[in-house]
Amino acid sequence: MTTVRDVLRVVRLFAEVAVVAALLWSWWWRPSTGFAANGDFFWDPRSIEGSITGTASYLVVASAAGFLTGAVVAVRHLARPWVALGATGLAAAAAGVLTGWIGHLLGPEDPVEVAARSADGSRVAIDLQVEGIGAYAAMPAAALSAVALVLLLWPRRGD
Repeated sequence: MTTVRDVLRVVRLFAEVAVVAALLWSWWWRPSTGFAANGDFFWDPRSIEGSITGTASYLVVASAAGFLTGAVVAVRHLARPWVALGATGLAAAAAGVLTGWIGHLLGPEDPVEVAARSADGSRVAIDLQVEGIGAYAAMPAAALSAVALVLLLWPRRGD
């Protein structure tokens, strides 16, 4: 029963970190813009890197959040390393997706929908999103790396 409780605590910790990471990600990111013309959205060629910076900033925030949280979980579960590894792997994967979803909700609306109802020539910000499914591996990879480092390098009592 305590194992289930420990896993649920790890899941809750990662969920809380995911919310904070999403807030940090949406605050840090600066949207690129395009413009509306005839109800369609067109990229501003000088601003096209914004779609890249959304994913890049997600990678930085998710990796840092995952690494720090994984280290905390590993230190708290030194006596039961398999609980730390298993719970961290599952919880960090879910937290990475949760971070992306909440960050997307906090960002601007879909630019195609905004352009459809905007006047011609209006500036339209792109939405905050993670491009590609591989980016969602950042948080669990960083968290599991931290768990492994702590379990390998942390001095144990009696050794």
